[in-house]
Amino acid sequence: MRKTVLFAAVLIVSSFSLAAHAQNNTPDDTAPNTGDSYDESQNPGQGQAGMENSLYTPTMTLDRIHAINLEEIDAGNLALHNGTRAIHSYAEKLVKDHEKADSMVKGTAKSQKLSLRSPDQVTWPAGVAEDMQQGKQMMDQLKTLHGQEFDKQYLSMMVEGHTKALEFLGQAKDKVQDPTVVKLIGQLTPTIEQHKTMAQQLLDKENNSRVQGRR
Repeated sequence: MRKTVLFAAVLIVSSFSLAAHAQNNTPDDTAPNTGDSYDESQNPGQGQAGMENSLYTPTMTLDRIHAINLEEIDAGNLALHNGTRAIHSYAEKLVKDHEKADSMVKGTAKSQKLSLRSPDQVTWPAGVAEDMQQGKQMMDQLKTLHGQEFDKQYLSMMVEGHTKALEFLGQAKDKVQDPTVVKLIGQLTPTIEQHKTMAQQLLDKENNSRVQGRR
């Protein structure tokens, strides 16, 4: 009789243990989901298109603007060291403006309770990753140049870089669902446009002076 009761007790304990194990392995539907990590299994057949679309989540958009700001600040500081005085005022303005812009990005991320990541911590879509790699290569090349040769390459890089930045901001403004991030984009765009215009004017002036010098 004792053996029978003991055996029954073991069965009951085992049943409770299995039930508890099954419950602990059930997915937690209440776990937070930022929507900023691209999972192709949830978007079958979309591939790279899905990755490109993931760029326009609030967090990824802020991450991209943050990365652009850091790139421009680094390039501006390099211009102050390697460039001629002709571009120093422009470089100083870029550093100041992009530092201010980055402060705005950080403030927006904080107000929206979003985590702003370092560029090397983000898995970028292929097109963005390619642009960033190209930018790094151009920066490496700039570091070997000085004087007027530096000025020309730097200004060309600024025209191209700000053109791409404006393209991104235009697309993000249409696709991002967060009104606070959209407002930030609207505030930053005129400054980026001004930077591009100034770079093109300085580049044209540099090219004209070279032509006149050959006469």
